[in-house]
Amino acid sequence: MAQTMTPENAERSEILQVRHLRIGIMGATGSGKTTYANILRDRCGFCVPEENFPENPYLEGFYRDPVKYCFDSEKFFLEAKVEQLAKVEDSLVGVVDPDIEMDGIFARTQRQMGWMSYNQYCAYSELYVEAKKKVKRPDIYFAVIAPPDVVKERIKIRGREFEKWLFEDAERLRYIDLLCKNTEEWMWKKMREPGFPPVERIRSGSYYFAQGEEEECGLVEDTLNVIHYNFLDQRSYKTRIPGTVIIPGVKRERGQEVLVNYVVRNGEIVGEKADLETRT
Repeated sequence: MAQTMTPENAERSEILQVRHLRIGIMGATGSGKTTYANILRDRCGFCVPEENFPENPYLEGFYRDPVKYCFDSEKFFLEAKVEQLAKVEDSLVGVVDPDIEMDGIFARTQRQMGWMSYNQYCAYSELYVEAKKKVKRPDIYFAVIAPPDVVKERIKIRGREFEKWLFEDAERLRYIDLLCKNTEEWMWKKMREPGFPPVERIRSGSYYFAQGEEEECGLVEDTLNVIHYNFLDQRSYKTRIPGTVIIPGVKRERGQEVLVNYVVRNGEIVGEKADLETRT
């Protein structure tokens, strides 16, 4: 016998289907995207599944001989990305570092470098299209952008043994230049694309990006302000997400700013997560 759908049952059904905001991080190797994602995890409690690049059996080979190993390396990362995104919990604000859009940029850059052949790139593109169908698209993207010279310096400082290959000649370093250029071009293009989620820029050009308490707090504040503008400000927000979504924000309480998870239903704030949990 079918259960009568009362207003109370309908509300409970909607509560069970609630999800949290999903954030996609974009950025070249060494841009600071993982530093940024980890700050959001540590200071806001967001869910950031780790990209286990050391598990890629082709990665070191790629840095020694990119023509031989780039296709296998990128294919491994793409398949691992689908698994990584499956670990983003709907019960927490999810941060994808980097988003699958970045996988496409890595592959295209390697094609431009002449490392990935035409046939390999076509085969990868087919896999990429299918992989994108299996993952949820973020509600908002943050592109972590730094000049190529800064990126190169960071790569050199962090001292990963396999990345030292990049500094053996200028042609190899051109890969970083192209990667930075392609990421920034993606950002500007998607900012203007109708129907695409909001894309916001995080300027990480300082050599001291996100170092220290004050820098980290400022970065978190800027991020939450951008989220507020896009999803929570009833006067100026420009993005409505269908359904019921938990969106992080800030409110003043006893003279201090505190992190709050707002319940937003079809673009309207209807309460806070703490209130929602008392009704489940």
